[in-house]
Amino acid sequence: MTILDDRERSAVLAGLRLLQEQDSIPTSVYEIATDAGPALTSDEIDDLCERVSADTVVTVARTVGIYIRGGSLQAVRADAPVGVTLVDYDNIAALENDTTPDAQEELREYREREALVDALPLGVW
Repeated sequence: MTILDDRERSAVLAGLRLLQEQDSIPTSVYEIATDAGPALTSDEIDDLCERVSADTVVTVARTVGIYIRGGSLQAVRADAPVGVTLVDYDNIAALENDTTPDAQEELREYREREALVDALPLGVW
């Protein structure tokens, strides 16, 4: 699935090359360029331009199917790469009553995954 048409891809490439060539950029552009972390280096912009030119831009999953049977996760399918974190509340309840070190370590790991999942936005896009 391509998320950019040829015209849009050309505009993105032109913007990246302009960004790469400038010693100084307007504050509003800098804020966009650093919104998700440090600004890309010249080499990183080269690599990104190659990926955009090659039409290998990673797309965002628009549809995710989660298959559950008998209370167990069977499969996850998506129309683009997607990360999946499973939090099984039945296992958490059992682990809370188990005081062995292994069980407590597993419970800690479940809680970490639960926190990651809880931080995700919930909704349909």
